[in-house]
Amino acid sequence: MNTPNKPNKCNGIKRPVAVTLVAVILFGYSLASIVSDVVSFGELRTERMFFPILNIVAAFGLLKLQSGWRTYVLVVFGLSLLFLLPFGAWAIFNSERIVILFPEIRIEDRPHSIVSPITVLGVILTYALSSVWTVWVLMRRDVRHLFRRSSVEQFN
Repeated sequence: MNTPNKPNKCNGIKRPVAVTLVAVILFGYSLASIVSDVVSFGELRTERMFFPILNIVAAFGLLKLQSGWRTYVLVVFGLSLLFLLPFGAWAIFNSERIVILFPEIRIEDRPHSIVSPITVLGVILTYALSSVWTVWVLMRRDVRHLFRRSSVEQFN
């Protein structure tokens, strides 16, 4: 249980700052996605809320050092990285079809302002590097051990 004097502890285990940053980034992306949808569509569209809400729950699961949510985040960021590599190459050469609405990248054939290939490359690299960093943090030996130890303590 967290105490006021030790806010970075969960179940008596010190949580690395990098894990907290991963949770904050995941929470921020999810919240930005919800706000972006509300601004774009003028209403809260429930069919687009499943993954942002799931990611918010995953962020809190990471903060509580629950290993199932660590696995979920690894799968999501790993798959996004696998998708970003071929999409990034395609997007650079087709930047006239790309619309960047943070945190989304859309492909549009309707008239819109043209995005430069450098901007597309910057956004794709930012997403790719954040995915690589997230996977690296969650795969570190000390973090794996921490989640494993935390899950064993939760069942005892």
